[in-house]
Amino acid sequence: MTPFCYLFSLVLGLPQPPRDTYPFEVSFGELGRGVGLVDEQFPNVVEFHGIPYAYPPIGQKRFAVSELMDSFPEETMDFQKKAAICIQSRFDGDFFIPWQPGASEDCLFLSIWAPKDAFENSAKKYPVQVFFHGGAFMIGTGNFPDTDGVVIAERQKVVVVHVAYRLGVLGFAHNAEFLSDSGSSGNFGILDQRVALQWINKNIHFVGGDRDEVTISGCSAGGQSTLLHLTSSDSWAYFNKVISFSGPIGLPYQTVEESNSNNSWFLKRAGCCLDDAETCAKADITCLRSLSVSEIQQAASDLRHRLTPLQDGKFTPIAEPWPPVIDGDVLTDFPLLLLERGEIRPNTPVVYGVMEKEGFVFAPDFAVGAPKRYRKMMEKIYGDSSDLILSAYPPPCEHDAPICDSSSQFAAWMTDYSWTCSFQAAMSPAIRPTNPIYGFLWNSPLPQTFNRTAMGIFRKCINEEIPCHCWETITYFGNAIRRGLELTRAEENYIEKTQNYLGNFIRTGNPNDFTGNPNGSIRMDFEELVNMRDSDGKMNIVGINGQSTDHYRESSMSEEVKESFKARASRRGSMFQPKRDIPRDSTAVFSSILSMQEQQKKNRPQYLNTYKMEPDKKMNMMKIKNSMQKCIEKCCEGQSFEEVCERELIRTINNQLHNKVRDLVPDRYRFIVQVVVCERNDNDFSISSRTLMNNSHDSYTSVSYEKGDLVVVGICHVIYLE
Repeated sequence: MTPFCYLFSLVLGLPQPPRDTYPFEVSFGELGRGVGLVDEQFPNVVEFHGIPYAYPPIGQKRFAVSELMDSFPEETMDFQKKAAICIQSRFDGDFFIPWQPGASEDCLFLSIWAPKDAFENSAKKYPVQVFFHGGAFMIGTGNFPDTDGVVIAERQKVVVVHVAYRLGVLGFAHNAEFLSDSGSSGNFGILDQRVALQWINKNIHFVGGDRDEVTISGCSAGGQSTLLHLTSSDSWAYFNKVISFSGPIGLPYQTVEESNSNNSWFLKRAGCCLDDAETCAKADITCLRSLSVSEIQQAASDLRHRLTPLQDGKFTPIAEPWPPVIDGDVLTDFPLLLLERGEIRPNTPVVYGVMEKEGFVFAPDFAVGAPKRYRKMMEKIYGDSSDLILSAYPPPCEHDAPICDSSSQFAAWMTDYSWTCSFQAAMSPAIRPTNPIYGFLWNSPLPQTFNRTAMGIFRKCINEEIPCHCWETITYFGNAIRRGLELTRAEENYIEKTQNYLGNFIRTGNPNDFTGNPNGSIRMDFEELVNMRDSDGKMNIVGINGQSTDHYRESSMSEEVKESFKARASRRGSMFQPKRDIPRDSTAVFSSILSMQEQQKKNRPQYLNTYKMEPDKKMNMMKIKNSMQKCIEKCCEGQSFEEVCERELIRTINNQLHNKVRDLVPDRYRFIVQVVVCERNDNDFSISSRTLMNNSHDSYTSVSYEKGDLVVVGICHVIYLE
């Protein structure tokens, strides 16, 4: 099944064409010397990759706070190649990038892009942008070419730094036994980020960076991370501005008590219980540090399988199974509540950005099935207020329909639940007197030229021109230029304007201020992109025609619905907030400047699925459904999924593909079908959704149902690989 991951790092990575480069040696003071490189395509930027900011978190340093590196391992280090990515969970399927080999526990590295003239004039210092990648705190890397900082460094005269940090169980396992041994009971991934900020504060001047002008930024989990540091006083000395791209701050993290269940489960599987093997509350740290990486991964690998999307009435566990933990030290409370109370770094300008359709890429996991499934999900979240919420996000089918695709409604709700209302919280009157807050809701899709390197549902985002999760970072970093992708002049202008807005913010703390703009006297013209200034603080979506089209659905909600949002918000870590009286000049909008005619002229590469294929080319869904029905019946009789379903479904789908699709697409393709099976116990059974592919299958998630709620789901996407 599609992993429910808050991105995260992005999906548009293919091998890059060879380019001419030459080495560039730099002194890092007491650390030693390092050899970076200059790419002749960008001769005014020096790149450094694989700079170690902390000692490797291996052996006795596993499950411990990372230590700031004070001397390189070698007198002169080679920083011309990207380093290994951190150990992470393996996800296949149509949601994320292919599995990336070469991960290592020794992964605490930086990549830096710096304007070359800073090395020619030691007195010249440039502002710094630090970027934390996303990936649900489980996966991801800053190594993707689409988020390289070279274009920003050259165009905006900014030193760009990408930070790698520990992920999954190695970065976010929590246990009290860790505290006495390492100085923290967990949240090691967040602490890695803080140590990286300390390294930057101490050493960034060696590459022309200004330690007093540091903007922390990130997308998805990286965007969440920036707000964690904003609310954590121990990080405050190391930055003075924040940009959060697509950061779902509305997702509640775990308390210590809530994290105990997952961690005990992991310790049991690892065989590293210090006390009673039945409860396994205490970790045997010596045991954990003696295990191989593969043993650690195996012990933690099935956590998502045992979680449900709405465990404990929260939407988080399956989204972020190893999230940060509210431990009273690194995190003193849920960040959303700290934001609302104004308990953040004072005098810190913040940009908070949301994509118009953040929830789109996550909808297939939860939104297809019987309408009652969608309703039950809302009931678990909102209780007695669920009818009011359903009135704002109604399923498109009758209540007794056997199957219903509520993807659009779910995507709208998910966007509001986890992102849009976070912006409202960030606009809290408790914050604004000392912290300028700038927000944007982004409704511009990626150019069609990116389609050739996109995969899975992200290809669908591009084909259907849907502004999906974290797309704004692709636009901002602007690496279409480096990768040789063809853009129209309008698209190039739009990318440049986006970079100028955020470049202005990194330099001055105000996206509208052109002071120090390296492009001379260019001043951002909000009228051209339609400046949104609303006294009520609502985030407007601006369409291609320049008209305001939506107030994140708030305008269509009754007062009762809004009150139910407020009631839900009173529960810890939940999202929906009432609108507030916000001063003017608070909200900006990045919107597509392509004309409707230009949009219509685009040639869309073919994306085939059961909804978009021409009628005579559609696969016979009845055969597929019958196969799945047979799977369900046999699974409910006690036979395993692997014994019954995989063989039957792969045979059925392959036959359908070869009969209907093979002449329409290139030889290289894969299919993805979402399957439903059930598992019985004494009182109910669970429906498990799994994505099968013709060469692999992904993990699956479960949703609890009462007896009799048998659901058959069949969605087949065909994706051809160029």
